[in-house]
Amino acid sequence: MSKPEEETTWRRMIRSPYDKEITLQMDNGTILMGSAKNLNAEGFFLAMDITQYTPDLIGMHGNFLEDLHGEKVTIPCQIVRVTDTGVGIQFIF
Repeated sequence: MSKPEEETTWRRMIRSPYDKEITLQMDNGTILMGSAKNLNAEGFFLAMDITQYTPDLIGMHGNFLEDLHGEKVTIPCQIVRVTDTGVGIQFIF
């Protein structure tokens, strides 16, 4: 089911398909794992089972760990939104 147009037109960045399993290593040692269907220049939504984590994830800093074409990439990030289905991740540049 798609969202009404008024809910989707506010986005500033174009989403790019990604559809990968993601690992985030948070500064406090917590490892978050889930999937991202798409991402943009500012971040992505990590779909995951949120029930196993404490509710104070918002504001937590860490690193997005990715292997791109054989190169290991680490991008600093922070959790900016928490929902019942996952967390919103913002890249920190």
